[in-house]
Amino acid sequence: MHIRRVSLLPALLLGIGAAVSLLPIAAVPTPVQERTLTFSNLEWTVKTGGGRRVGPGPNFFSDREENVWVDATGALHLRITRHSGNWQCAEVVSRRSFGWGTYLFQVEAVRNLGPTVVGGLFTWDNTDPAYAHRELDFEYGLWSKPQAPNFQAVVQPYTRPGRMVRYAVPLDEPLTHSFRWQPDGIRFCSARGYTEHPEDSLLRPGWTFTGPERPRPGREQVRVNLWLFQGTPPPEGGAPELIIRKFLFRKEAP
Repeated sequence: MHIRRVSLLPALLLGIGAAVSLLPIAAVPTPVQERTLTFSNLEWTVKTGGGRRVGPGPNFFSDREENVWVDATGALHLRITRHSGNWQCAEVVSRRSFGWGTYLFQVEAVRNLGPTVVGGLFTWDNTDPAYAHRELDFEYGLWSKPQAPNFQAVVQPYTRPGRMVRYAVPLDEPLTHSFRWQPDGIRFCSARGYTEHPEDSLLRPGWTFTGPERPRPGREQVRVNLWLFQGTPPPEGGAPELIIRKFLFRKEAP
């Protein structure tokens, strides 16, 4: 005699008196378990596309430890790898929102920044499209133009005049990128070394955005990612990698 295994969980969830529906156990969905990690004494979620291409790019994003990990010194590593026939990109998202203040990203190195590789240090509000999702960016990338500067600071949308500055930065030495977000403007700086006071060791003059439609805080989160422009594979050679020594936030009331 053939006996079919069943689950009564759906009926139990509906409560006493609900009609019992006999469903195969396999038909009961299993919740997706998010991977989280601790970096700079904060909790972060590791992004995954669930086997589908998603933005930016679009690309496949992986939560595997070969793509995202924190090393013994506490540094965060993001790496693009090839797995199951696809290039897998990496992104982490802070579990909390920060608001007005200074955001500092201490970058140890960027390795194998090919023409289509992009590394982002930014804010993004996934709950509200206002102010272009409150996206404030530092981005490493050549955007398929090998002779272009390899770095930019942006107050999105970048397509509007005066909202982006591009410049060259070294990839193999410690740098600190910071922006100070206040109602009267957003100050972007890149400095040499690991510092909490970037104005004292500027790599180049800072840039302050005071233009129209300055974003106000909402429910934005901090994100760090490493991805492929238009999903175009990186050149042959070593795996692209972004190493962040530390993220710091200094609250500053307006």
